[in-house]
Amino acid sequence: MSEAVAKFPSEAHFDFRELLESGERLKSNAGIIIICGEAGTGKTTLSKNLAPFIVRSSDGLIQTGQIVRKTRKEYPNMDPLEIDKIVDVEQGEIIRKANPEDPVILEGRLAGMLASQEKTENPFTPAFSIILTASEKVRFDRMITRYFEENPNELESLSVSQIAKAKQQKRNTIMEEERQRAKDDFKRWTELYPTILTGNPFNPHYKDCRGKRIYDLSVNVNTLQPEETLATVINRMLNLKILARVKEGEEKIAFPLNGIIFKREPNKETTS
Repeated sequence: MSEAVAKFPSEAHFDFRELLESGERLKSNAGIIIICGEAGTGKTTLSKNLAPFIVRSSDGLIQTGQIVRKTRKEYPNMDPLEIDKIVDVEQGEIIRKANPEDPVILEGRLAGMLASQEKTENPFTPAFSIILTASEKVRFDRMITRYFEENPNELESLSVSQIAKAKQQKRNTIMEEERQRAKDDFKRWTELYPTILTGNPFNPHYKDCRGKRIYDLSVNVNTLQPEETLATVINRMLNLKILARVKEGEEKIAFPLNGIIFKREPNKETTS
């Protein structure tokens, strides 16, 4: 699949209302769309926002973090390296089973590298990998904002100056923890994949052993809001023919995802 980098501001707009009113929907020509990126780049938000347009059932959105938590619960005393092995085996199975007739979205930090590894064995693996990038400052800004959105009580009854101080202290803590986590993760990953992982896996230009970039699409989200990131990704995938607009059939199914009911055609598609 083609490599591309989203560059143009106009790509950050997509008329979702027009799509709905047209009676069309988006069809994926990839069996699995993989979304990668460092913490704070918005990969979880993008995967949740993109899923209603791509997947056909509520279990079509797969998040590696959920697999990790499930594995830790099953094996509470297991070494983190062994947990990574189990999680990566499961991700590999998901990638190998990818089918454009029932597309899924897989969100995971190393999922793009694993898909690239599968492609070395089977070049026809129907996987499309996306990486989101952002500066460290932007990533930490987003992480601290998200933290206080999820923990609003920590700022209650504080003065303006106290709130600023509390946010800075928490930011410093998050920065220290995330940087250490990144070091620990990279150490484990290089132990797991000494011949494959030879550099920063979050470099959008990172290449596999075939000399091919492991990411098919790179989007820098420094200045993008979540809906703009979604629009950029959809527009680029349409341009690359990974997505196509197709007419809805008469037969439709509905399923709940993120609190909304989206309609999907279960079987046949008719291209517009």
